[in-house]
Amino acid sequence: MISSNATCVLINARATSNAAIILICNAVGFGQGQALLIAGDGRENATTTFVELAGLNPDKKGLKTGVLFYSTDSRGKVGVS
Repeated sequence: MISSNATCVLINARATSNAAIILICNAVGFGQGQALLIAGDGRENATTTFVELAGLNPDKKGLKTGVLFYSTDSRGKVGVS
């Protein structure tokens, strides 16, 4: 959860990821994967792991829920405080 006094700043970064998406049935899908985020200057990085479940309502509107774990020891550009 982001604290009420947090500042969000857009940074230049690149990501390398590995993900799998499995279509189950009746417009339901499951996704999971990992990513390595690297700040534009290459001096900081963070890793993420995610899992999500997605589907369509009968009226064809999409629903998605999931969880993402974010890990870094940085307190700079990619850090979370």
